[in-house]
Amino acid sequence: MNHRPGGRRNALLGFALLISATCGFAQQGWFWQNPYPQGNDLNTVVAFDALHFVTAGDAGTVVLTTDGGVTWTVQSGISDRAHDIYSLFYVNQSRGYAVGDSGLILVTTDGGRSWGTQHTSANTVPLNRVAFANANLGWAVGGGGTLLRTTDGGQTWLGASSPTSHTLFGVDFISTSYVYACGSFGTILRSTNSGLSWDTLHTPSLFDFHDIHFVVPTLGVLVGTHGTLYQSVDSAQSWQRKSIPTTKTLFGISYPNFGEGWVVGDSGSMIHTTDNGTTWNPLIFDSTRSLNAVAFATSQTGWVVGAEGRIFKISGASQTVDSVSKGFRANLRSVAVLAQNRLWAAGDRGGVYFSSDSGSTWTAQQSNVTQNLNFIFFTDPLHGVAVGDSGTAIWTLDGGNTWTQSVPLTAQSLRCVKFSDPNNGVAVGDQGTIYHTIDGGQSWLFVNFSDPTLNFHSLAYYDQDTIWAVGGNATGIGQKIGKSTDGGRTFQEDLLLQPAFTLNEIRFFDQNFGIMVGDKGFIFISTDHGVSWLRKQVPVSANFKSLSFVSEDKGWVCGDNGITLRTEDRGQTWKQLKSSTKRNLHAIRFLNATTGWVVGDNGTILKTTDAGGPVVIIQIPRGAPQRTTATGSYPNPFYEHLGSILHLTYELSGPSDVKITIYNFLGEKIKEFDLGYQQRGYYDDQFDRPPVGYSENSLSWDCRDKLGMPVPTGIYFYRVSTTAGTTVQKMVIVR
Repeated sequence: MNHRPGGRRNALLGFALLISATCGFAQQGWFWQNPYPQGNDLNTVVAFDALHFVTAGDAGTVVLTTDGGVTWTVQSGISDRAHDIYSLFYVNQSRGYAVGDSGLILVTTDGGRSWGTQHTSANTVPLNRVAFANANLGWAVGGGGTLLRTTDGGQTWLGASSPTSHTLFGVDFISTSYVYACGSFGTILRSTNSGLSWDTLHTPSLFDFHDIHFVVPTLGVLVGTHGTLYQSVDSAQSWQRKSIPTTKTLFGISYPNFGEGWVVGDSGSMIHTTDNGTTWNPLIFDSTRSLNAVAFATSQTGWVVGAEGRIFKISGASQTVDSVSKGFRANLRSVAVLAQNRLWAAGDRGGVYFSSDSGSTWTAQQSNVTQNLNFIFFTDPLHGVAVGDSGTAIWTLDGGNTWTQSVPLTAQSLRCVKFSDPNNGVAVGDQGTIYHTIDGGQSWLFVNFSDPTLNFHSLAYYDQDTIWAVGGNATGIGQKIGKSTDGGRTFQEDLLLQPAFTLNEIRFFDQNFGIMVGDKGFIFISTDHGVSWLRKQVPVSANFKSLSFVSEDKGWVCGDNGITLRTEDRGQTWKQLKSSTKRNLHAIRFLNATTGWVVGDNGTILKTTDAGGPVVIIQIPRGAPQRTTATGSYPNPFYEHLGSILHLTYELSGPSDVKITIYNFLGEKIKEFDLGYQQRGYYDDQFDRPPVGYSENSLSWDCRDKLGMPVPTGIYFYRVSTTAGTTVQKMVIVR
């Protein structure tokens, strides 16, 4: 996130709100095992007393506790597209509101156990703060100077004319008539008529203001970038900058009473006043990450939330700060799963973590190295090897209780290691690096490879002799694949794929069927022993990092931004699963058809016991098409060895006879398709996008001319002719 709305007076009532929320949610789909209770950034918090509070954040996350953080209820992806949530406000013991990116407004009527979407017309800019003066009258502010107002408890939201185009981060009120907002470039706005119209107030600074809070109608506080803290004692007519012990960006304000206040911000900044802001003192505790929001239920009990799911409790007259969130937050790059009670994860700074209880708890093992570990592999419960940066290789003979480092093999990073049995294995890495071991990884032999520009990322056995290795080519001229037929003692270049792209993991199931995944949404299937590879269409484009199959039919893929996909037909079709995070995911492993784990950045460990949960249909709002035009072909460029069909897309703003003509670079007609009379719609294969009835098939072309002969490599054009005119798009074919 590039903005961090804070938290302060976010409720109009006491703790009764959350008493009914103690019942947990069924763990469906992917659920968190580390950090605990979850690891998404938290951006807003509402506190009721020492035991009851609710917080929300990225990827549609809502976290509840009714016992002071001993147990938690975690919801992820509560909106249809897992929007980030930036602000919460509750108006009574049941009803609360959440706002976030893409104009998100959610409402709960059962204390936060379930949420529904409230529409905001065509608004798609982020909404950064929401506040209500009573059960009916409320405001939301956000990007581009957005000012929204409701007078019916959120049933309808109407926009007000804004005197600014700057992003607004904060909103607060001193009465039902007087409302204030703050934002970037020192923006301060005021309404004297309940938000119907707004005026710009004089600003004391051009720094961004992230929060505004009125302790009483005359006493206001502003906080923002570069340690900015201003105070007003005349209802925002003038502001005085206060001297404070930090220069970090400040995000959130909370005053539990008149006289005592708290402010939190970037890099673990937390300051406290007991004299109405005359002086501010820092609180020193163990956190260097962003603190995004603070809320106090009483002067003795407060809650602070922030980056990577961190939750702190402030208690007592001595203001003791305790972390109630647990776990480690080093990036994880690999996971090995042998059984429910035998799991290992490895990642940055030599981190190796072991679980003997199906991932419920994780214990750090002493790896004796500090380099990042990129892959961990166990052949049985005792024998394991991990490899990483700077040629690091470590091995264990006792399940990781002790790890021993091999003599550094190379200065290059090692990316993957796999074994055909406890003794024979291969490690691969950057600049064509390949090593072979016959003693379980205790010693390694260098294997020559002809192309030092190929950075190997993954390898796969399908028998003890045949091994494939894939990665990324730094030259950009194409993608080579390495192959060994002698158990890894020698490797040869086997195939040159176009275009140049990065492949991150490969697996073979038998002599014929193989699959590999890579960056930019690449998933390839081979059914002929790797002689040719067919690219498969996927519902979302992402850098896919890892794959896991429990049978030839059923498998999963994970990648950046929390993306997970599932196939149940040998990789022919893929469906996206509901996400619990937007963290980059680096490795996925399934134990059986239902139980699996995925690991990623910031210590992310997610588990599923229902095959990853239900498929999610991402609905991207769009109305009926407003133009008639050719909209492009895919894939473009088209590479023959990656597929056999080129899709030509277009849209029609009204019914029309349609003809598509294909020309070569010289303007010669190659082929013509008379499609006849067609209705208004998007002819682009995007059936997961509403409204129903406007999504249709594109034109599929097999890249052959009117005589049925394959067209040669070159630049081509397709022209869409309708009663509204003609439009043209370019496409490239590579044989």
